[in-house]
Amino acid sequence: MSWIDKMQQTKQAAIENPRLKIVFDSGNPTSEAFIASLRNHYPFLPDSYLSFLRNYDGAQIWMYVIFGSGKSKFPPIDRLAERWKPNLGNAAILPIGEDPSGDCLAITNDGRVVKMDFTMDSPAEAITIAASFEDLLNNVLMGHKYPSLFGGVLTPDHENEWTEYLQKKGWLMPS
Repeated sequence: MSWIDKMQQTKQAAIENPRLKIVFDSGNPTSEAFIASLRNHYPFLPDSYLSFLRNYDGAQIWMYVIFGSGKSKFPPIDRLAERWKPNLGNAAILPIGEDPSGDCLAITNDGRVVKMDFTMDSPAEAITIAASFEDLLNNVLMGHKYPSLFGGVLTPDHENEWTEYLQKKGWLMPS
């Protein structure tokens, strides 16, 4: 199943299940003008990420936030890029979101999704968390690689509405 199907199913499920709304939310589509501007400034952006924005102008998946244009309830990417500029310099990389501790999630010019914290002085120090944007959504945030966010092992402390939902859907095996 693709990340697009998972997002659509989860958006519908969040309407039907208020508990899921605590850990999942998504915006409406963003404008083509915003997408064209991003593509112009960051020509390396993968089509999957631009497709995400065409469908959802940002999202909250568990405690991870993917920013958008700023015209939805999700913060704007340009504000995130400005915040992380001292750490990123002029590298070909676009900050797209934050994890629960405020660390930056970014797409690199080779398509990987990396995580940087404020102590890192350059993207070379970033940690790869997904091979691609599709991998981030489909497998890491909404699939079998979800435990990789916790060192590879889910403990009872990690169990919540999100893990319950992922397991119910069969996207994550019970721990």
